[in-house]
Amino acid sequence: MMLITLVNDTARRSKNPGCQLTSRTFQDLLGGAGTALRPLEWGFGRRLQSRDRNLWQALGTGRWLEQPVLRALAETEYGPGAVQSCIRTDCVVFQPEGTVSDDADPLRILRFLSLPLWCALHGRVPLVVANGTFPLFDGARAELVRLLLDHADRAVMRDRISARHWGVACAPDSAVLWRGLPQTADASWLLITTAAESPPETDLAIGRAGLDSARRLGLRPLILGKGWERMAPLRPEIDAMGGRILESTLLDEVDRHVAACRLHLGGRYHMALLCATKGIPSALIRTNTHKNLWLAEECPGIRMAADPAALTATAQALLACPEDAILADIVRLSDETRSRLSDLPLLRRREPVPPPGLSRDLSRRLARPLRRDLWRHRLRTLRP
Repeated sequence: MMLITLVNDTARRSKNPGCQLTSRTFQDLLGGAGTALRPLEWGFGRRLQSRDRNLWQALGTGRWLEQPVLRALAETEYGPGAVQSCIRTDCVVFQPEGTVSDDADPLRILRFLSLPLWCALHGRVPLVVANGTFPLFDGARAELVRLLLDHADRAVMRDRISARHWGVACAPDSAVLWRGLPQTADASWLLITTAAESPPETDLAIGRAGLDSARRLGLRPLILGKGWERMAPLRPEIDAMGGRILESTLLDEVDRHVAACRLHLGGRYHMALLCATKGIPSALIRTNTHKNLWLAEECPGIRMAADPAALTATAQALLACPEDAILADIVRLSDETRSRLSDLPLLRRREPVPPPGLSRDLSRRLARPLRRDLWRHRLRTLRP
């Protein structure tokens, strides 16, 4: 029995059905016959408030990639037993999914990458980076990502834009493997979703564009997915149109409602993929990363609108896109994903590597916020 430790599993992000979608499909892909999975979650950016003296002593050295420093940081970010879990396994798979945005600073990137970097530099079991993406960083922010990708035994990105930028292969997002309910024959709803990490006024503009589209097309509006609360000011209008705000975020229930939709309009990347697995087209705006741009580049049934005001015209044009063409893209992407990750059992153990040095710019940008947090931590511990 092969044991795979899945780092940064997203299954428990219960308020986001998209995270559940990619977690379930990725676990199904990895967890075939003869394979067991052990998921580990990231603390998702909580502040460095650990009272572990070893952590603060390690961080104070400034030797960011040394074994004690990365281990102390990884056990704060991923839990006390995280490193041991990655030692007592046959393969570590790191999923850089939904956690680092375009505006992330180097310290947040180091915290997120602490455990996979420990595995890449100091571990002995194979490390695979898959089913995720990184923003298109350059300069100091790119340094840690490139270090991880260069020292991983296998590295693939879930979209071709990231793959080109980072110089690795593409294994499309495992969400394309979802096989839920097919689109209903009498689909009469218009799915409206929010945009990731957007201001509230942007989501309201999406909602208003969605209601306008629903009127023009004779469809009923359906609001669901992460951030649906932002559409609450539109509830009276939604109710008057016979629409609904679905507060449930359980993936199977979301899947059932999406199957009754004719069209998707909004900003949610994984909801667009869920729709595509049913042959439903999506009109999207750009969000916190380039992920929606890749979908539009890859799939004719998904198109970008310049802004929320342009969503109505974009959505109307998509009605001419045949369902069979959308489903054919999903089959193509599914085959590509399976082929890229089919040989993980063949990866072999390896020896640790000497940790490389970091640039002066990156070291300086890491040290500044850590000194601030270290001082605040000491103040807290000195108070009666």
